[in-house]
Amino acid sequence: ENQGGEKDAPLQYVCASFYKFVPLEDVETLQADLRECCAHAGLMGSIILSGEGINAQIAGLQNGINAFMAALHRYPSFADIRPKVSYAQAQPFYRMKVTIKDEIVKLGVPTRTCDHTGVHVPPAEWNALLQDPEILVIDTRNMDETVVGTFQ
Repeated sequence: ENQGGEKDAPLQYVCASFYKFVPLEDVETLQADLRECCAHAGLMGSIILSGEGINAQIAGLQNGINAFMAALHRYPSFADIRPKVSYAQAQPFYRMKVTIKDEIVKLGVPTRTCDHTGVHVPPAEWNALLQDPEILVIDTRNMDETVVGTFQ
């Protein structure tokens, strides 16, 4: 209940946010495909596409978000995207925009290629890397993520 004694509305809208730096080609076709996916799923929000990747903040009902993410994961470049999720009582966006821009995150510096990104390593290999004195580990997790555990 809220302070006035009324029942709070259920948090029925799912808000999903994600981004990925990945080289993309034919962003115009991708733009049209994602617009269609969002319309079919009943989503609102903003998706920015560029040759350097994707940045999205979208919201809708759970089944719409699920359908969109399933469609997005069919693209090999996006198969590993896992959105950050929150919930809202009402739709937080009033329209759906899928735009093409020079950058997915406004950094104000020349764009670099994403060819030299990290790779996933299995736990045993990760533990071996931590023992190597030539390896520097930079922990960039947020506070919620560090609650799960810390590096020793």
